[in-house]
Amino acid sequence: MEESLRRFWEAVCDELLAAYHLFNDADTPFIRRTFVRTAFAVIEGVISFLKAYALSKLPSEDVTPAEAAMLREESFTLDDRGRAQVQPKFVPLDTNIRFAFSMFGRAVGRKIELDTSGPEWRQFRAAITVRNRLVHPRGIRDLEVSDEELECARAAANWILIVLVKALVAQVRELREEEERLRRRLKQS
Repeated sequence: MEESLRRFWEAVCDELLAAYHLFNDADTPFIRRTFVRTAFAVIEGVISFLKAYALSKLPSEDVTPAEAAMLREESFTLDDRGRAQVQPKFVPLDTNIRFAFSMFGRAVGRKIELDTSGPEWRQFRAAITVRNRLVHPRGIRDLEVSDEELECARAAANWILIVLVKALVAQVRELREEEERLRRRLKQS
């Protein structure tokens, strides 16, 4: 893994751990909101990590123009003079994370799909609703985070990190097995 991606990954994990410690030290409405926002900053960071890794590892001929644009979260438009321009592309979080894991899987040579039929996915989707309400509040009630909502945010961040770590561990295992096969072949020659 490139050094910059490794440092980014460490920073994302440190951010979530700091939010856990903050919440464990005190449970206030502000800290609850901060925890949910931080959990989603971490999830968005994981998405960026997955996409950056895929872009850095996949040969350009193996990526369609549409996939490359989505990995960069770009779309295209014309300005008022008829010149082509790149513009940021908003991708809904639930579809973006599925795409990011899929492309990461291709980059590491394995199929990775999030299980969208289980309780983790439902908690993730529920937590997105809470996060959206917190970052776009329309009233005082929109700033409240219940115990159940807090648990959904915690579970969502944990689930995404666990899926990623499992994928990374499987990749490391395969690389070690390949290294061992290569060592045996070299000894035989």
